Amino acid sequence: MSKLEPICAKCKRTMVCVKNNFLVADPASGDFPSTYWYGDKWDCPGCGAEIVVAFGGPLARPTLDPDEQPLVFDYKGREA
Repeated sequence: MSKLEPICAKCKRTMVCVKNNFLVADPASGDFPSTYWYGDKWDCPGCGAEIVVAFGGPLARPTLDPDEQPLVFDYKGREA
């Protein structure tokens, strides 16, 4: 097991990286403008859980592939 591979807490299986440079949109909030980030998308082969981790710095203007839609982060779903 590599210490860089996430483990699914439900299935106790090593997750599989399915996409590097997975685009996530961080919406505007208050005085902060929206930003875009690239992360790595991992899937659990057991239960199908998905996570995005390992974000670099924010992108000022991402180069969008016409077929690529960013995952929009939902602040409202976060517990305070």
